Amino acid sequence: LDRAYVTWAPNAKWKITAGKQAYSYTRTGSLFYDNDVNLEGLSANFTTGNFFAGAFYDWLGERALSFSNVTTGTNTDSIMFGAQLGYRVPISDSMRLTLAGTYMDFDGVQGYNRFFGGSSFGNTTTTSSAVCNRSLAAGTACLLSDFDIIEGSADLTWSLGGKPLRMFVDYAQNMEAEINPAANDELDTAYAVGVQFNAASAVKGSWEF
Repeated sequence: LDRAYVTWAPNAKWKITAGKQAYSYTRTGSLFYDNDVNLEGLSANFTTGNFFAGAFYDWLGERALSFSNVTTGTNTDSIMFGAQLGYRVPISDSMRLTLAGTYMDFDGVQGYNRFFGGSSFGNTTTTSSAVCNRSLAAGTACLLSDFDIIEGSADLTWSLGGKPLRMFVDYAQNMEAEINPAANDELDTAYAVGVQFNAASAVKGSWEF
């Protein structure tokens, strides 16, 4: 199943969701996030006027091995929890600026082999037995750093010629990055600037730039 969740909205301001759900926090159009991903966990969102806030707790990987068995593995799950604060500035009837600050704390990720298709996608790795989890075979690469991410974004949307136009800037920093031995630097910063015009869909002839 792509999604399977339950949402409880006790009033117009609050929404609490549990299960496999869409992203529960505001994102820009940058490549920081994969639109095909649906997170598994809990989220709570609050909105009043133009102000919005949210908190989330998501499971990234579940491990059911005994912690006492030092030869085969550990029971530490990979999780992510965080929060977001934001404000939507209505510049005009057709133009809006969304400002957001997000914090994401990862646990059970450092020292694990959290790769997709055998790729670490540029994240710093190591094969040190002092860092890599004991559940990994000797010599297997693992993530060297922990990840505590702070992110700030600005997203401007409006209509141009009757079509949606979006411009955004996104900045993120890993507060727990370790030094990359090859670069002799923490390599802890990511940023994106972009523009999107119109919106492609499953409708024949639709397009997006």
